[in-house]
Amino acid sequence: MFGSLSFTAHLLSRALPRGSVLAVWLLIAPCSCATQTPPASAVAPAPTGSAAVLTPGAAIETTAATGAVAGNAEIALLPAELDPAADKYLAPQYAYFDAKAPRARFLVVYLIGANNKPERGRTMGAWLGSMGFPVVVPGYANDYDIRALCMPPDTPDPDCHGKLRREALEGKDLSPHIAITPANSLETRIVRMIEAMAKRQPTVGWERYLAGDRPRWESIIVSGHSHGASTSGLIGKLRKVERVVMLSGPFDNRAGEPAAWTKLPSATPADRFWGFSHTQEEQYGGHIKNWSAMGLAALGPVVVVDDAGPPFGGSHQLVTSLPAANGGNPHGTTSAAKASPQLPDGRYRFEAVWRHVYGL
Repeated sequence: MFGSLSFTAHLLSRALPRGSVLAVWLLIAPCSCATQTPPASAVAPAPTGSAAVLTPGAAIETTAATGAVAGNAEIALLPAELDPAADKYLAPQYAYFDAKAPRARFLVVYLIGANNKPERGRTMGAWLGSMGFPVVVPGYANDYDIRALCMPPDTPDPDCHGKLRREALEGKDLSPHIAITPANSLETRIVRMIEAMAKRQPTVGWERYLAGDRPRWESIIVSGHSHGASTSGLIGKLRKVERVVMLSGPFDNRAGEPAAWTKLPSATPADRFWGFSHTQEEQYGGHIKNWSAMGLAALGPVVVVDDAGPPFGGSHQLVTSLPAANGGNPHGTTSAAKASPQLPDGRYRFEAVWRHVYGL
């Protein structure tokens, strides 16, 4: 734990006055990572401008004249402040940008798991930010039990999973099980977060990830853990995105068979999807079946990453068997969190895996 905290303090102290590090420790969940320079093809020039000052109690302040930023900054964004029509899933959302890291070309949308608030994605968001990505961790409709709602024979609709997730994404009335308005939809939440960040940090170029009133999906990496991994996979099927990173997911099945959406023709090519799971978790078999239905098995066999390194034989199906840290659930090992194994120096054991699947 203390290795993680020390690293987070190191990342942020470059933009802090002496004596302010403790306040940042209280603000940001522990993140343990080492900044590595991505290849030239993955980065664009970092913005320049006057340094900003991070202050206790506020995620970031930008200079009034330029909106320039400094350090790995976390900004909390309240849905109801970004859109007065938002009336569900109102917990703080989070955005990240590290002006000192080599600039990655793509935005990462990171989706938290079922029944979690964006708070649970802060550690992974901070790690991705330290790698040079602009990152948003939105709140969205993730509070329904999709396994129970879509269990046959109670629900005869074979596309129950897809309609649920698509309504959560688009805010259109597609499923009888949830009622999501456009303002509460994931797609709108992403747009509102990007718009807000473009105003807060005008030198960063957040607006490049918008296409009018829609996300510019082809410039976005969509990623998530568990329920968020399943939703990421569906988005990749429906929208042409830069890549899809599915951590401990998808797990959408009917009577043990992959949900219909996993077999849809894909807007995003299959070789832009990556999955990462744990062999000892209860959903592992479902992950493998879902990956196969999505076309990942055709790209190479399942590869255990524990004694391997990038590019992992070119496989898009990566797994681990390492014990979870801190007595945690193996399901939680695949993202930066308490259960993810760490090295003696405090870095996460799977940083090489994450750099690979996120394209660094």
